Amino acid sequence: MIGNIIISGALLQCFVVSYFFLQSDKIGRNGKYLSLFFLLNSILMFINLLVYNEALDKYPHFIKLGFLFAFLVAPLFMIAIEKYFGLPFENKFFIALSFIPFLSLLIYQLPFYLSSSQAKLVYLSQIKNPHQELERRILFTLTFVFNALVFIRIYIRFRHLSEEFSKDNFKEQEKFQKNLIVLIFWLLASISFALIFDIEIAENLSSLGFALWMIAFAWQRVYLDQSELSQETKQSLTDPEKYKKSFLNEDKVNELGLKINSLLSQDEILLDSELTLPKLANEMNLSNHICSQVINRYFDKSFLELLREKRIYKSLELLKNTDLPILRICYESGFNSKNSFIRAFREVTGKTPSEYKKET
Repeated sequence: MIGNIIISGALLQCFVVSYFFLQSDKIGRNGKYLSLFFLLNSILMFINLLVYNEALDKYPHFIKLGFLFAFLVAPLFMIAIEKYFGLPFENKFFIALSFIPFLSLLIYQLPFYLSSSQAKLVYLSQIKNPHQELERRILFTLTFVFNALVFIRIYIRFRHLSEEFSKDNFKEQEKFQKNLIVLIFWLLASISFALIFDIEIAENLSSLGFALWMIAFAWQRVYLDQSELSQETKQSLTDPEKYKKSFLNEDKVNELGLKINSLLSQDEILLDSELTLPKLANEMNLSNHICSQVINRYFDKSFLELLREKRIYKSLELLKNTDLPILRICYESGFNSKNSFIRAFREVTGKTPSEYKKET
């Protein structure tokens, strides 16, 4: 009874939050991918509900789809979070690599997915067969190991980016990292369930834990974003000039984009290690939302991507035209640490600063 309530609650939350993130462009966020992520999880919650109630025989075409869609959870989440927070993109090779398990399982099980309902029901009637139980245990373990590894990668990347930029740019993400730690812990616990318990018990325990995490994460995100939207609304009443237009025509975007480019060409601003979007918006006498909109449309980048690019270009000039040591160039380019500078430099140029220096 309690399990049904928890999983049903998570299913409902996924639909609600999927719609919420679809509307998040109103506060200057790209939430389309997070909306898709929660829509995917609503399907997973529905399948979990069927498994929990042993009702798959009523919907045979959902048999074996749970494992397939589960391989999409972490890769889609990785892309969605980068889009939503405007983070510099993950390595394209790693993103492509993260979809290989999903594609491999899809190809392997395609004949089953294309089979008739009757064939699927025959499979379901033999689900206690030792061979099928072993297959379920292997797929369950692989799914959770894979997702745990990708989520650990996401967490580490967040830590690296928080070292590269001002802490004020990552206040919201710090709370998000705590959610990630809880999820990673539960994924690792679920792997141990597969090794200790009967596979049905392991599946039910992992489903309940993931449903609870989904509910907590979803409502925390909604609360935070509603607070941000309310704050923008309050500011619009006290400083209406900043909020005069929520959508800008191309001429205005070009005008403001040139001003932002000019501001970021000034060392005083670009090399400020505590530079944030609100600080830049304040310099422009714009709201955070409009400033972000201009950057997205004029530069086709997020604020953090643009800031990183400008600082890397600054470091390239210093590497070409001076004999300053790498550590000095790091700080002269606006970075907070040598490690974060080298990581960012390699991601943008494909080389380390030392390698680039030797070539020039």
